[in-house]
Amino acid sequence: MFCLSCPARAPLESCCWQEINNGVSSGNMRMTMTADLRPRNDTGVINSSPVVTMTPIVRLLAGCQHSFRIPVIDADGDIVRCRFPTPTNYNECGYLCNGLPGSTIETNTCIFSYNATSGTGTYGVSVQIEDFAASDLSTVLSSVPLQFLIIVYSDSLSCDDGPTFVEPTPPEASCHVVDSTFTKILVARTKSVSHTITKIFVMGPTGMTKSGLASYGSSGREWSITVTWSPMQNQGGYHLLCFSAEINNKLSSKMICIDVLAGTPPSISLQPNCLTPLGDIVSGPNITFKMCFDKKFIRPATNKYLIIYHSNGTEVKRLNFNDLDVATFSTVDDLMVIVTWGNISGPDLLEYGQYFILIDVGSVAAPPLSCVSDWSGINQPWYWNFTVVDRTPPSLNFISIPTQVYDNEAISISWNVSESLSFERCNLTKPTTSSVVNCHGSFNLGVVIAGNYSISIEIEDLHGNKAGPYEHHWVVSTYFFRVVDVTPPILIFKRKPNRSQSKVNITWDTNEETNGLCQVEGPSSFYRSVVCDKAWSDDYLPEGEFILNVTVYDLSLNMAGPFQHKWYNKDTTPPVLTFTKKEVRTINDAVITWSINEPASTDCTLTTPFTTSVFSCESGSWSESSLQGGSYELSIRLLDLGNNSAGPYVHKWQNVDTIRPSFTFSKLPTRTYSNATIEWDTSEPVNGSCEIEGPSNFLRNVSCDGGWVGVNLPPGTFTFQLLVTDTSGNIGGPFRHTWINEDVTPPSLYWKGAPPSLTHGSIVLSWTTDEAVTSLCTVHSPIKETEVPCTNEWVGTELRHGEYSLTVIMVDGSGNKAQTEHHWNNNNNGLILSIGLGVTGLVVLVLVTATIGLFRSREKEEQHKRQQATKKRKRPIDLQIKESRDDCTSNQTRKKIAMLECEGHKQVGIVKILDAKREALKKDLQELENSIFPKYQEIASNIPVQKAELNKNSKKLTIALDKHGEELKREIDIGIQKLQFDVDEIESKHLVAFEKQENEIKHSISEITMCIADLKKLLNSSDVNLVSAYKSRNAEFRRLPPKLTVSLPRFTPQKINKEQIYQQIGYLSALSIKTEEHGYTMDSPGAESSPVDRPLIDLPRIITDINTEYRESNELYSVSLMNDDELWTCGRDNIMRLYNLHSKVVKSIQTKSGNIPMGLAVTQSGELVYTDPNDRTVNIVKKNNTQILTVIRVKKSRPIYVCFTSSGDLLVVVITDDMKQAKVVGYSGSTEKQSIQYKYKGQPLYSSGNYPKYISENRNLDICVADYTAGAVVVVDQAGKLRFNYTSSFSTTKKPFSPIGITTDNHGRNLTTDGNNQNIHILDQDGQFLRLIDNCHLQNPFGLCVDTRDNLFVTELLTGKVKKIQYYA
Repeated sequence: MFCLSCPARAPLESCCWQEINNGVSSGNMRMTMTADLRPRNDTGVINSSPVVTMTPIVRLLAGCQHSFRIPVIDADGDIVRCRFPTPTNYNECGYLCNGLPGSTIETNTCIFSYNATSGTGTYGVSVQIEDFAASDLSTVLSSVPLQFLIIVYSDSLSCDDGPTFVEPTPPEASCHVVDSTFTKILVARTKSVSHTITKIFVMGPTGMTKSGLASYGSSGREWSITVTWSPMQNQGGYHLLCFSAEINNKLSSKMICIDVLAGTPPSISLQPNCLTPLGDIVSGPNITFKMCFDKKFIRPATNKYLIIYHSNGTEVKRLNFNDLDVATFSTVDDLMVIVTWGNISGPDLLEYGQYFILIDVGSVAAPPLSCVSDWSGINQPWYWNFTVVDRTPPSLNFISIPTQVYDNEAISISWNVSESLSFERCNLTKPTTSSVVNCHGSFNLGVVIAGNYSISIEIEDLHGNKAGPYEHHWVVSTYFFRVVDVTPPILIFKRKPNRSQSKVNITWDTNEETNGLCQVEGPSSFYRSVVCDKAWSDDYLPEGEFILNVTVYDLSLNMAGPFQHKWYNKDTTPPVLTFTKKEVRTINDAVITWSINEPASTDCTLTTPFTTSVFSCESGSWSESSLQGGSYELSIRLLDLGNNSAGPYVHKWQNVDTIRPSFTFSKLPTRTYSNATIEWDTSEPVNGSCEIEGPSNFLRNVSCDGGWVGVNLPPGTFTFQLLVTDTSGNIGGPFRHTWINEDVTPPSLYWKGAPPSLTHGSIVLSWTTDEAVTSLCTVHSPIKETEVPCTNEWVGTELRHGEYSLTVIMVDGSGNKAQTEHHWNNNNNGLILSIGLGVTGLVVLVLVTATIGLFRSREKEEQHKRQQATKKRKRPIDLQIKESRDDCTSNQTRKKIAMLECEGHKQVGIVKILDAKREALKKDLQELENSIFPKYQEIASNIPVQKAELNKNSKKLTIALDKHGEELKREIDIGIQKLQFDVDEIESKHLVAFEKQENEIKHSISEITMCIADLKKLLNSSDVNLVSAYKSRNAEFRRLPPKLTVSLPRFTPQKINKEQIYQQIGYLSALSIKTEEHGYTMDSPGAESSPVDRPLIDLPRIITDINTEYRESNELYSVSLMNDDELWTCGRDNIMRLYNLHSKVVKSIQTKSGNIPMGLAVTQSGELVYTDPNDRTVNIVKKNNTQILTVIRVKKSRPIYVCFTSSGDLLVVVITDDMKQAKVVGYSGSTEKQSIQYKYKGQPLYSSGNYPKYISENRNLDICVADYTAGAVVVVDQAGKLRFNYTSSFSTTKKPFSPIGITTDNHGRNLTTDGNNQNIHILDQDGQFLRLIDNCHLQNPFGLCVDTRDNLFVTELLTGKVKKIQYYA
């Protein structure tokens, strides 16, 4: 009995060991297993112990060093270790406590080694296999014993004569995922051809099969088997597959083991409690992020990021896992990844606040062949979060401090601090008292008495860090001479605008040093009361009347004022909105809040994955719950009291929907009659899945949206089950409903094919019904009415001439009755035979009106009558042929037709002809009814489906275009609004300047006016003192104010570039309507259907070598097929040559300009097109070869390579004159219709430089360019969007991959030459490598093309050969 609350130990002892060299002969066998049956802390379930798959007997050659891995697997994915039993633990070692001398075992890899030097014989081995959780490598979860025998034998074979496994055998310790069927070839190779593989042993999961041993390859040293396994439903999980090979029934290879996983591979996961930092951290010069994982991993092959976000959703920093300076991937058992800031450091890398981390999928990658999928990363905000806190106390520095002060003088002390404060406390000590005084960066003290003074300051920052006290001491001395100031100060406004726009700045001067108090009153309860020093300003004023009152105090506390100024403010500043709460990701619910710097009305536009709504949002917040998954956008526009608008202020976020959709039924019947309708409403858009189960094996599984309708249901009980799935994958349901259906609908009959309206002796009528029925058929002929049995078919033969009808009465299982009739005419008067009887010029014309069946029956009848009587009787006209037969035996006939040979009876030949004709008619009828007519019906029924798909796609495109158009319009509106705002702002600034000068001039005019008045008074005055005191100000007034010249802004509209606009809008894929002559096929009896894809042959072969005039001095570049027997070529001269397959020059054409051509292509009508880079042209050679026309001329660029599209357009590779930019340009005739140059963020698709960039269009309309400089095949779709880059980044090439020529075959496969490695790569249309052509002794392969039979033509640059290669079977 096991203890369920403690580790359990299960010992086993039994008889007996055989006689072994290292143990007790014939002694008992003992082993002990230990297992913990309690649920694990890390997984919550009971541990699964390791499982070993190993042969009980291992044969080893004496005197050799042997090593093999003990095959072990753990279903939990735990760390597995192996060790020998403890010698002192008898329960473990049993009767093998002395071990096996000369043997070792590697703990972590379970590799067992033995030198086999102790002599031949049998040896016993005991091993303990234990598993450990990745998070705790010190606690043994279970310990499993393994005991096996080693038989050491001697032989003439040497130690290294053992066989080995070679490719395509899977590598040792690899892991393979099985979806449905696992198939692998195991290939063993001998060291010498004199050895033979006699066996390949396989140990694997139940149900695995292996083929017979067979020779492999042509070396004579390799043998193979194929293992196949289709796991059963209960065989999910990990399984071991181990195999070894044996030569000459003696020496074995080492055992190779691989893992096989049936089911979905687990992903790399985080270990619990192994994320740092968490909680509060202190800001510093570097921050380190650590993660621990439960499985082995590798660095990702592409850039993956750890992204740090501030709590307000702002992205702060990206750290690249693929950067060796940033991320460290541990290679030891701690399975840890450490991410730092790399080479970046500083005093504070992160500001104080809360942060969370998101990590890209695949940032920690699974090793190849490991049965593990990449880590899914972290996509939930706040799963990993931390707070950067302040632990540094603030500091204070005195700026202005008194040292020696006299009594009755004012004292001012000021200081600055290192950061914002939440608390500032000042304690002032005077000669007689000590008290706490108000202070904030400074302290002022009025008249003081003599004595000792000091101030003590304590401070605290916003995060609670305290500092101080900071102290200063000074002495106040007595001053013996004192002047008392009793004169109030004088204030004169320097700048006092009568009008302002949104913001204002008022300044003044005083005749002595003062302190001021400003009180401002304005509209809408506007009020300010602040300390002011010779100026007051505000940046955001509402519109209306304002009053400023300034009161000033000098250092002797003499007061003056208030001095008042009034003005009117016009509000021209748009309001400003600040989001105070927003999240970049929400889960189900969202809350967004904001603040505005002034009163303003707000309008919100909410865009969801499904709708757009506009509403007023004056509350400063928006919230919603139970949001659907997808992208959201909240746009806010503002309008303040001065009619200044602002916005839109936009916040975008992603919502994760985890709420299951709900639904309510609006129509739910309990009893139906033949037809049933069930309807429901859902809380959100969903996809529905309905299962309807009924009587008589009635079962339907259909997609359903808001309702389901069943028609012509059989009678009985039905069960309806509904599951709904929302756009985020949340599932609602299932809901089940049961009801009873009564069948009240009569059955319906459908003819197979169109029933004939005219027959000639026979008819076949076939039909189907929409439900099981019992049928009764009645045939109405010209002479009678007959009831006949029928089950979906009735056949009538030997019909008389006249009108017929068939009535089919059907009754279904519920007693519902229906009747269908068909009428037709049978015509037996349509066949006329002419029979010539050559008796003395006598020609007998015989009219045959009987049908073939009637003719045969009457022929038998006449044979019988000829045997019974010779009496002539009158016959009807349809039996005249048979009368002629009887006349042959009469005396009268012998006299009239003496020379007639009656034995042959020519009529029999006619019957045979008619029989053959009738059989041909039957075959035609059967083919028309059973094959041709249904196929046409099928094709016709498919056209409405295609039309519906066309309409659906058009609507989808229209919606997408409308949405894109609205986005473009919105961006244009925003741009125009910004310019309009700039115009308003410029006007405001200019008005301020004008008003300032206007006020100054008005002030001067006022003073001049006063001077004029004073002068007039003085002229009329007799007061000598006044006249003598007069001082002229004319010199002052002669200095006229400066002329204010304002440069008025102008709007310069950019020329509207339609092409750029069209590119910004995007493209529709090209219209493609293909009429395939053999798109529909008929099934022919005995014919075999051809495969969709022809297989590639193992060894491509050269069919033909075409020798040309090109050589090393005149290199051969391009090739393009005229037809399957003739091909155009060009090289380093200005001649283009047409060769046949026999190396004969058919035609030669010189380029129009005399320059060297570069790219070649042939139109569908057989006209040659070539590029002339130096002439900047693309030219076409007309069929008569006497005229060359220029179809395209390029400016500031050079066309280099060219190809035709399936629609007949041209694709041209163009490079700029400075060789820095390359692009693909599409032309329809001479008109440019498309330009392809960039992939994303302005990055070029193609490399610079005048190096080969051959181009081809694939069958799927992809555009493929072989970019030699980039070392890549660059493939974009027909809209110019990058699909993939093929760079051959694996071991198929010895030198760097350098693609030159490129072509595509009729199966959509891409072929490209690799000039560096002298081979050709074959890729599928998705860029997956298929194979190499490297056995055809290619020398500098360059240009490529294929014929209609998928034979490949390759030019060799220096030899001048064109090789025709077969690579399909």
